[in-house]
Amino acid sequence: MAKSWVTVLTAKGAQWEILPLEVTILNNKTTTAQEALNLAMSGNRSPVITAQANAAFHTLIDYMRFIKNRKFFVPPLTNVDLVSLGLRPRDTIITPAQKHFVLLSLEFAA
Repeated sequence: MAKSWVTVLTAKGAQWEILPLEVTILNNKTTTAQEALNLAMSGNRSPVITAQANAAFHTLIDYMRFIKNRKFFVPPLTNVDLVSLGLRPRDTIITPAQKHFVLLSLEFAA
């Protein structure tokens, strides 16, 4: 997913007000995570290498969440834009929570 984000953001980042530096940082974190994964999948695997790969992916995921929360909602992207990033469009159907609450209350009363 991170690789596709880099591709899409390289093409549309300026339109979505994402700085080239942010795309570069994402690309660097993606490359680091890929290299760590390759090392972890090699015959040289050790607990230290596995921990390094986990740390690289956590850093990458945190940065992707930062971009998603800080950039993708301002300006709001269209559903087509979200799908191009591998994200689900926002659900606009309201879930009726009251009916569910009443059902649970009846189950506990029995």
